Amino acid sequence: MMWREHIPDVIETDINSLKADIRVISGQFQGKDAITRPAFSWAHAKENKVNIYMIHLEPHAEVTIPATTSTSTRFCYFIMVLN
Repeated sequence: MMWREHIPDVIETDINSLKADIRVISGQFQGKDAITRPAFSWAHAKENKVNIYMIHLEPHAEVTIPATTSTSTRFCYFIMVLN
């Protein structure tokens, strides 16, 4: 079980002083490792390079996702939250 208060997060500020809040669900981001994944999960083995991030951006903020291998498959899902 992953509890929100145990999920590591990284706050980054871009060149325009806008913030990105990156929650590290699996893998690592900027040297911050995620909590341990279940032993029988595909994400558990580091050689599988499973990185899962939940990213909240301030309007117009930018963040760069770390590079990976050319054989990796990436997916990005966007959710717009309207206040």
